[in-house]
Amino acid sequence: MVIYEVNLSVEPDIAQTYCAWLQKHIEEILALEGFLKATWYNIEPASEIAQKQYCIHYSLSDRDALERYFKEDAPRLREDGLKRFGGKFQASRRILTRGP
Repeated sequence: MVIYEVNLSVEPDIAQTYCAWLQKHIEEILALEGFLKATWYNIEPASEIAQKQYCIHYSLSDRDALERYFKEDAPRLREDGLKRFGGKFQASRRILTRGP
C-alpha cells in the first residue's frame, strides 16, 4: 500500500468555499482506479500562522496506481483548483511507503 499525502495551506477568506470544493475533489479522486480511501486531517495552527491547514492521506493499492494518477489525471485535477482559487492556497505533496 502507498499513501499519497497532500498538505494544504488555505487563506482564511476562502476556507469555507475551498473545503466544499475539496470534498468534491476528494470524491472525484476516490473514483479513480487504485484509490482506496482518503482521510482528511485538520492541522492544528501554530499561533503565528493565519492560514487554515489541512492534510489529506490518500490510500492507494500500489505505486502503479499512483503513477497512473500522476500521468493521466493529476494535471487536470490540479488545474481545476488553480483556476478556482489561484494564489489563495498552497499545496505540497509527498509519498509514504512502508519501511522495511
